[in-house]
Amino acid sequence: MKQLDTAVIDAFERSVFPYKLPTGLRANLLQSGEQLAELTELRSIINYILLGNRAQFEVEFSEEFAQYIASSYWRDSDNFNEVLIRHDAAGMHSQYPNLLEFMLTELSDTYDTQAQEFRHPLLRELAQEFNNYQPDVSLVLNMDCGGWEGIMLAGSDVGERILGTYGDLKVIQHDGQDYTYYRYIRKGRVHQ
Repeated sequence: MKQLDTAVIDAFERSVFPYKLPTGLRANLLQSGEQLAELTELRSIINYILLGNRAQFEVEFSEEFAQYIASSYWRDSDNFNEVLIRHDAAGMHSQYPNLLEFMLTELSDTYDTQAQEFRHPLLRELAQEFNNYQPDVSLVLNMDCGGWEGIMLAGSDVGERILGTYGDLKVIQHDGQDYTYYRYIRKGRVHQ
């Protein structure tokens, strides 16, 4: 494993641009002898990415943006349904009880972390309307068949250790109906 120094961390940050490591986390990485498991995993991911591998990110909506999606959907559901089906080449929407639930659960994956915008036209438009909304973005440190663990690099809890399992669904209500979307568990700061 390559020894981490400022030049190595700078190279890593260029490869995951526009994201940067929080200052305290960056300082901890540069200290020798730091044995926190999260830092060991992050050091491994930094080296993995610098070998030319692609960084993996997870994206999640805030509750406020999920509520905005729901209210916008119901204001113009016919148009939303048409666009959602047209842009769902894989037919994933048929696995959900309704198109709004599909939109809330699956379309966070359409966020382009490099361009910092949604590729899906409806979400791009809604994000612009919602004060140029930017979702929470976490760098994945490790992953298995049950979930993933990472560090949030952008959004509401930068520097938080995030634990995501594929059942971490949060419920919002709109007109008395429950809808779910992914919202992962915050496990505390990795740095001071």
